[in-house]
Amino acid sequence: MANSVAIHDAAKLMIDGMAEDLAGAMPATITYDRLRTVFITAVANNPEILECDKSSIKTSLMKCCSDNLLPDNREAALVPFNTRVKDGEGKDVWVKLIQYMPMVQGIRKRSLELCGVRIIAECVFENDFYDEEQGDNPFIKHKPAPLGKPRGELIGAYAIFKTDEKTIVHRERMSLEEIEAARNVSKAKNGPGWTNFKPEMSRKTVLRRGSKSVPSLPDNLRTIIERDDDYVSFEPDARSRSIDHNPLVEERRALSSSSVAPIDTGNKGEPEKQLAGEQQTEQKSKSSDDLQSQAPRTGTSDEKAGSQSSPSRLPAELFRKYASALGRMATVNNVKKAHESFWSDYGKPAEGTADHQLAGEILKLHNLRVEGKSDGNIADEIDRLIAESFGDHL
Repeated sequence: MANSVAIHDAAKLMIDGMAEDLAGAMPATITYDRLRTVFITAVANNPEILECDKSSIKTSLMKCCSDNLLPDNREAALVPFNTRVKDGEGKDVWVKLIQYMPMVQGIRKRSLELCGVRIIAECVFENDFYDEEQGDNPFIKHKPAPLGKPRGELIGAYAIFKTDEKTIVHRERMSLEEIEAARNVSKAKNGPGWTNFKPEMSRKTVLRRGSKSVPSLPDNLRTIIERDDDYVSFEPDARSRSIDHNPLVEERRALSSSSVAPIDTGNKGEPEKQLAGEQQTEQKSKSSDDLQSQAPRTGTSDEKAGSQSSPSRLPAELFRKYASALGRMATVNNVKKAHESFWSDYGKPAEGTADHQLAGEILKLHNLRVEGKSDGNIADEIDRLIAESFGDHL
C-alpha cells in the first residue's frame, strides 16, 4: 500500500511539474485535470514510466494533446523503451524513453470527429469464418469464432473505410505473411508494441496501409495514423533496413549531425534487466554507409548558411514533417513548444548549416502565420524554400 501511495505521489509530482508546458498544448475537449488523472492511472498500471527520461514523457504527453487523445491504453498508450545511445565520449549509455502510440480506438474516434469517415479494423483468426470477393461486387464477410471457443492463431487483418453506413470508399486486407513482412522491416520489430500487443499492431498496420488509398482523409488525421511509421515501414526498399531499438533515438542517430549531443540522463551503465520485447543480443555497429542507407541525406553544400564545411544534409522529407508539426499550432507559444519537441526527437541541426537555416526560415513563416502577418497560404512558400535549399538533390 505504501509503495502504491509513493507511485501515485511521484506521478502527480511529475505531471504537475509539466503543467505549464502542457497547458498551452491542451485541446478544448481535454482538461488538464482529466489528462492528469489518466496519466496517474497509467503510471499506477505501469510504474516503469517513472523511470523514463522526463523530456520523452513530456514530449509524448504533448503529442497526445496535439492529437486530442488520452493515454489511457484505449485511445493511446505510453510505452517504455530501453534504448542504447552513444554519449559525448562515444560510450554506450542505456536510456529509458517513453514512446507515444495512438491506438486503433483513438484513430477511429478522431476519424469520425475530423472527417466523418468510419473505420473498421479487425484481426482474423484461424477458427473464424472469413470470406471475401473482389471484382464488380467486392465484399468482406467475417464471423468470429463463437464465444467460449478458442479463435486460434492470428492469420490476417482487414480494414474498411466508410463515409456512412452504406458507402464504402475502400477495403484493405493483409495476410499474416504481409503483416510480418511489414513488421520485419520496421524500426522496432522486436519492441514492446509488437511483442506485447501484436493483434493491436496488426490492426494498425492494415489501417495504415489502407489509409494511403483514401485521399479524403485530412492531414491532421494522417499525422495520427502515420505516427505508427516508427513501427511499420512502407518504403519500397525497406527490406534491407532493420533497427531493433527505440525508433526515435535510432532515427535521430541516423539523421542528426555528429555535433548534436544525445539525451543525457546521467545513467552511464546498462540497467540490470531489459524491457520486454527488446532483443537480448546486441547488434553490431553499422558503418556510415549503412546509416546513410537507413536515412539518406543529400550531400549539398552549406554555402547559403555561410559554412565552409559540407556536412551531410538531413532529408528534405524531415523538414516537411517539421513544417506539418508546426502547422497544427495556433499560437506563437505553441509553435515554439512544437519546434522544441520536434528537434528533441530528431536532433536539432547544427548551427551554421543549411539545415539550421532552413529550419529557422520555416519557423519564422509559422510565427508570422499565427500572428496573422503572413500573406496567405504559407505551404507553397515552404515547399519553395525546401526545393531551393536542396536543389537537384530532392
